[in-house]
Amino acid sequence: MNTVTAHIDVNTPTGRKIIKELDAHRKIVHIENPVPEGTNYTAMEVYEKSLSKLRDHYGQKFAKKTENNFRKAFSHD
Repeated sequence: MNTVTAHIDVNTPTGRKIIKELDAHRKIVHIENPVPEGTNYTAMEVYEKSLSKLRDHYGQKFAKKTENNFRKAFSHD
């Protein structure tokens, strides 16, 4: 299999259009989106930070799911 590596600026409309077109060919195209260094959070950490921001903004408590319930609610299985 021959492969090609391309760097596409997704901050431009043309770049987003190219990615959308490539994404339509999932059987033959594999798109990798690198995670910026220092921003590697787990889903549970993101969930807890979101709850914290909601509490601060609205001034009320929100029900926190346990980790097992969280996995059931947000798993893609």
